[in-house]
Amino acid sequence: GFFEQLLDSETESHNMTLPGKRSEQFKIKQAIDEDYRDTGFDKGHLNPNFYHCSSFARSATFTLTNAVPQDPCFNRLVWFALENEAKNIMDSLCSFNGAKRFFITGTVPSENRIPNREHDFESDRKPKRDFERVSVPSHMWTAACCDSSEALDPDDRKRGFSFGYLGENKAGGSVTASS
Repeated sequence: GFFEQLLDSETESHNMTLPGKRSEQFKIKQAIDEDYRDTGFDKGHLNPNFYHCSSFARSATFTLTNAVPQDPCFNRLVWFALENEAKNIMDSLCSFNGAKRFFITGTVPSENRIPNREHDFESDRKPKRDFERVSVPSHMWTAACCDSSEALDPDDRKRGFSFGYLGENKAGGSVTASS
């Protein structure tokens, strides 16, 4: 994944970068790829790349500051289906002139952290890895809003809506939705 250079220093470039030989420097303030290796968790997006049209915007979602550890089954099946349905709802019901779409996604932190010692039971990594760096969320949530207050057609100004969903970050995790 890409790193946010500004987290390291205010004088750094505003552009994302690949770590190169600077992983040890970047890991002081953000997760690194090594934190996810051999843990059994996906680097799940908070801001999904398929929500964006331009290749630049899509590539900007591949930062480690936009990722959280997700159970692979939950991430690839349950959460992806929810993200896709939310996008479809907005595409079909919030595409009139002047409509604005908002998505806010977050997590519920847990005591579970990766990587942990069981992910390196042979203790053969070179260099040795740091443990307990990244919190694995127990749940993921998204709140979505279609703001119609600035719709060009006065009749469309009443078409605004909001909804949200919460999913348990585990294989077959339960999901709760509300509107």
